[in-house]
Amino acid sequence: MKYIKFLLSMAFVAMLSSCYTSSKFIVEAVPGTEILTPDRVPVAVADNQGKAKVIISDDEFYAFLLSHQPGTQDYIPFALDYKYKSYTGTRVQYWLGWFLACGGMIPTIVGVVAVAQGDDDTALPLFGLGAGMIVAGTAMGFPANCRSDQRNQDNQYKFLSQQRTNQDLPITIPILVSENVSREKPVQPKQVVAEADSSTVSTRKIGQRSNKTLKDYGTQLQGTYIGTGKLTKGKETIESYNGITVIITRMDKDMVLVNVVESNGEPFFPSESQYKVEKKNNNSYELTLEGINSAKIKIDKDKNCLYLHPRVNIDGDLYTLSIDAKLKK
Repeated sequence: MKYIKFLLSMAFVAMLSSCYTSSKFIVEAVPGTEILTPDRVPVAVADNQGKAKVIISDDEFYAFLLSHQPGTQDYIPFALDYKYKSYTGTRVQYWLGWFLACGGMIPTIVGVVAVAQGDDDTALPLFGLGAGMIVAGTAMGFPANCRSDQRNQDNQYKFLSQQRTNQDLPITIPILVSENVSREKPVQPKQVVAEADSSTVSTRKIGQRSNKTLKDYGTQLQGTYIGTGKLTKGKETIESYNGITVIITRMDKDMVLVNVVESNGEPFFPSESQYKVEKKNNNSYELTLEGINSAKIKIDKDKNCLYLHPRVNIDGDLYTLSIDAKLKK
């Protein structure tokens, strides 16, 4: 009896300690940077080597975390990279555990019958064997069942062991100017005297400065571009898209934010991307993704948009996303 109690206690402790798991990974950041959940709950702080050890329960899923430099008001999101994982071992453990537990019922029942008939010499070994199989099987199957219900195993993903923040991206703070305040002192008009005729005097205004600028590329390009696209790897087309949109939003006169949205309304990327705008000949424009110079968007004078991103990371592999779209009017 003491042996059975000890076995049950050990099995109970094992089940409690192995039911739920956590994902552990390193985030590379500026030393002293705080890492927080999207709800701004702190989870780690980067050490002197710029490494923050993050532990997240596998019952929770975060598409991104936040980085925060103490003493500032900036909370910068960064996406979490992950890959596909099948977790076949957990399923094998689940079925093996329950098979063992169910198999232990047979000698247990036979042992109980033997006890009822007064055959203790046969009953005790059978009962002990059956009880041991049930306890061992439950200790294996129950934790595996709990783990298989966690979000990481249910959705078959695993966070990569190395992550990094987006603290190297520039942040632009808009400067708001009241409409009631004059931005410039008015320029006094100058007068020019024409000498074509000694009896005729002509005056006209020259050099008056305007608040309008023809170089505000962000305003000229912002809008929603709709078209077709495809995701390729090498020469192979992985997916095709109809009704995919490229949404361009102005940041300032030569910087824009770009978001790609599929026809079902689902964003293709976890956050907007920052592009720098450069005007080319024939009133066309070329937009370059900050940090990935090979990712470009070309827009001609008729607002036809050609989107090309050759380094789309999906499950650890690189793909090319290309879109041919036109501005929605």
